[in-house]
Amino acid sequence: MNPFNEDGSWRTDTHVYDGVKFPWFVPRTSLEAMQSFEVSPDDVWICTYSKSVIFGEWPAHVLHWWKKRDENNVLFLKYEDMKKDLVGTVRMVCKFLGKSLTDEQINFVAQQCTFDAMKKKKTRDNLCVITPYVRKGKVGGWKESFTVAQSEEMVKWYHQAIDGTGLSFQF
Repeated sequence: MNPFNEDGSWRTDTHVYDGVKFPWFVPRTSLEAMQSFEVSPDDVWICTYSKSVIFGEWPAHVLHWWKKRDENNVLFLKYEDMKKDLVGTVRMVCKFLGKSLTDEQINFVAQQCTFDAMKKKKTRDNLCVITPYVRKGKVGGWKESFTVAQSEEMVKWYHQAIDGTGLSFQF
């Protein structure tokens, strides 16, 4: 799957399935198969370990961008940091984009970007409403989907991939 258009720009095309818009890389056949698919904890484990992003393994994807974090056109954000300080994250994004907002505007944007606020939006395109894969919006929530043995294996896999890179996640 090529993520680029012929002119070198990122693909942004979408398709609609069951009234919901999906990005180009979500196969229609997968969506059709999901209609009768029953998910068990082991299925979640198999599907997410170790390939959890469309472009390959999670560590390779994350470390690719981590190595580019000092480039002036890359802003590397972590969900855990956003959860700790959403207002500070909004300020960081504004600075990165060269935008100046008032404190009132920044607080409004931060409030609208909370997990609860986004989940309440009543739009057909809001995946928070229609998918069981968006969990509770809390740091470390993935552990609730895994057995103890799976969690231990995931932590071991994480350390093998991330240790020594200067990058860390709190979960």
